[in-house]
Amino acid sequence: MSVFLTKAGGITSTSANTLANWAKNEAYAATIELASLTFVNTRVELINGENPKTVGIGAKDTARVGSLLEKIAKLNSFSAWMREGIKAKENLLRELNDLDVEDYAELKGTELPEEPDYPSTVKAEDILNEMDVKKRNNYLRLEAFAAAYGKYVHSTNDSTGAVARARNELAEKIARPTKVEGSGRDCVLYTYAPSASMAEVDEMFNALQETQRSYEQQLNAMKYSIESEVNKRNAKAHGEYNQTLATYHAEMKALREALHEYKIKERERIGRLKIVVPNELKETYEYLNSLGSEK
Repeated sequence: MSVFLTKAGGITSTSANTLANWAKNEAYAATIELASLTFVNTRVELINGENPKTVGIGAKDTARVGSLLEKIAKLNSFSAWMREGIKAKENLLRELNDLDVEDYAELKGTELPEEPDYPSTVKAEDILNEMDVKKRNNYLRLEAFAAAYGKYVHSTNDSTGAVARARNELAEKIARPTKVEGSGRDCVLYTYAPSASMAEVDEMFNALQETQRSYEQQLNAMKYSIESEVNKRNAKAHGEYNQTLATYHAEMKALREALHEYKIKERERIGRLKIVVPNELKETYEYLNSLGSEK
């Protein structure tokens, strides 16, 4: 604790401030007296010696000078001590007000709760990277086969695979086996004949479609399994995070409440502290106190 403050004895900050102000006023009065100090008597008269008058009287008591200086020094010393005492008490209150949760935990020797980090999101790529050689190769194989069969067999509103296009072309040419272009001597006749029967092509096309669906089903099954694992891990991570976060908030709340109670008690304790009056200042203290009694 500061040398300026004490639990027992001493004076309050209010009294210290009042006495310091009185000390300042008393010192000022002594300073004014010193400022007008002279050791010369001054007499004035007319040049013919008429109407002599004393207009200034010098000090006779030379010891008075030393006593005034001593008084000013003692009063200023007293005032300085009281101001420092008041400041010391104000500093304690300011430091208490600035005390935060982290400072309080360190003060009490307890570990500050650590806020959990938000978990990183698990992605499909993370699951793929965990697969062994056989599973990863199977996944890539299914992707390649499904893509290849889909590209050449599958038909959409925007595009038609090569196999589907050839099948459609066969059906069209069977329905219209000839085509005429041009006129007169430049007329050209195109005749179309199937190189494979429609039944054979349909059988082949349906078989390819079935194979395509099989690859897509297997690939979709793997993708679903991966997505399920991703969702499962993310849900678990978020659940653990929320639980840890709730614990963190509860611990921080308890710590803040403890800090609040600590500050209340500390303010009361600091409020009860008094400002020490050193033995060397007791005489000045009694003198100033006597002035207060007179007032």
